[in-house]
Amino acid sequence: MEDLRAAAAGSVSTQYTRAQFQRALNAATQGDEVPLARLAAAGDGADPETGELVPDPAFSDALYYAVECQDYDFVPPGTDGRGRLDVWLDTAERAGIDRLRLGDVFYGDLPCLFWPADDAAPPRPVVGTDPPYPVLLLTADTDPNTPTANADRLLGAIGGNAALVRQTGGPHVIYGRGEPCVDDLVADVITSGALPAERVTVCPGGELSEWYQPVAPPRPDGYDDVDQTMSVIMASVLDDPLVDTWSGEEPLTLGCSAGGTAEYSLDWLGTMEVALSGCAWTPGVPVDGTLTADDGGYGDVALAVELPFATLNLTTDGELTGTFRGEPVG
Repeated sequence: MEDLRAAAAGSVSTQYTRAQFQRALNAATQGDEVPLARLAAAGDGADPETGELVPDPAFSDALYYAVECQDYDFVPPGTDGRGRLDVWLDTAERAGIDRLRLGDVFYGDLPCLFWPADDAAPPRPVVGTDPPYPVLLLTADTDPNTPTANADRLLGAIGGNAALVRQTGGPHVIYGRGEPCVDDLVADVITSGALPAERVTVCPGGELSEWYQPVAPPRPDGYDDVDQTMSVIMASVLDDPLVDTWSGEEPLTLGCSAGGTAEYSLDWLGTMEVALSGCAWTPGVPVDGTLTADDGGYGDVALAVELPFATLNLTTDGELTGTFRGEPVG
């Protein structure tokens, strides 16, 4: 599970994916590693139907390493890649890297040991104290990839003609996500060349994570509340990481963690329909029926489902009727 946890964590950045990660971890602690595996697969760009890796045409591994491997002196003069690899692996063993939850990050730059390059050490960029152009630094205080403390240090080193925008609770890459406080400041710099009036601007990023939805109980008797049961069904169906990577052009059939299937389809109005056939996230609790959600799965939800101990019907205006463990609902 360590590999799954690390791979899944690598795709976590936004409030939505942070909530997904919490649910996936909690499911794994109860023996259901499917959500964690799917979050890792989605982060790696896997096809939701076949599981095969679908390369992102907008990203080049070669270009990434061409830049990364020139930024640092991975193979100092007088050494070779093979020898540095031994040093790297010995260091990992002494530090116990493989016993850490996210230890694989330590190995991310190993290709640079053998990347084609000349013997000259790469020059380190010089931070000017008064650059001839405006410098706008963007950071989020919860960015898992580039710590905001680095941006603060860089701002202090640059001195004049620089400003910083910090988003609280924000993701990795804060520009272009529709937050006016960030996007408008960037647009102003690009169009006018003028930095913000304040040297440091703090933009709100909302809550650190979206509202947590419960995972499926490990046993049937864990379904002891109708509201909790409804939350489990809707979150399990709508928050599946592989559904987020689905194009919607063709129906998608996913297996459920404890048996059965969920078949997703999208009509021309953008309404998602999910047909559940013996779909179980808890052994012994198959769910049959349908769920629909407007706006591609992000809008109002309606469902009509049957469980071994319940029959539940929810309309888009929030009216819930049916029975739950022998008692009427609604």
